[in-house]
Amino acid sequence: MKLCRFVLHESPDVVRSGIFHESRVYETQGASAAGIHDLTKLSFYAPMGTAPSIRLFDALPEGGDRGKFHYINPAEAQGPLAQVEVPVVGGKLFLNLRLACVVAERGEQLDDEDVASAVLGYTILINFYTEAGDDIPVVVGPFLVTPEEMDFVKDHYMTIHVNGVLEAQAEEKLASSHELLIAASKSLPLQPGDIICGLPLSLSAHRELIPGQRLSVHIEGLDTLAFSIV
Repeated sequence: MKLCRFVLHESPDVVRSGIFHESRVYETQGASAAGIHDLTKLSFYAPMGTAPSIRLFDALPEGGDRGKFHYINPAEAQGPLAQVEVPVVGGKLFLNLRLACVVAERGEQLDDEDVASAVLGYTILINFYTEAGDDIPVVVGPFLVTPEEMDFVKDHYMTIHVNGVLEAQAEEKLASSHELLIAASKSLPLQPGDIICGLPLSLSAHRELIPGQRLSVHIEGLDTLAFSIV
């Protein structure tokens, strides 16, 4: 399933939950159906609320170690159609494209047998950085894809469009994040809603981002995440 959060244009103060399927959103309230909505009548939010933490891995676990990761501010996470400001100081702005895994339940000292149940789903995460660091809002979305829909065997087609023009494309296998969750759980307990991200994917853009650009990042199976640089 592709889980989502959204607002209707007629009631923009009410954040709703639902399932995206065949270009429609099926609103849910708990386990009950609450309506069917056309995409022209709504705007998507980030597919989950504010995460307890967001960890970005800089080096994968190897030889029994815990790898290397750093935290970013979860309160700064934005959803589809976000407007990302170029910092006044810090130098040129670039992006990293990552596969994000969202944690389903509390867990610590996970192993191969129980790590699968710790995964709620996967989504796209874009983190931005300058020469001064990456204390810049991240963009997440558009959907939270449940594990049974993910294919970690085949190559996934990926594209980046800038102002409607194809900027880059690639094919790459995606990793399940199980190894990362095991390593992260040995550092600190995982909490429901935590976001764990692997290394930047090969399509990460090392071209400078400038105000006025409209970007859309597509990963096969995860859909398209659009945002603007201002």
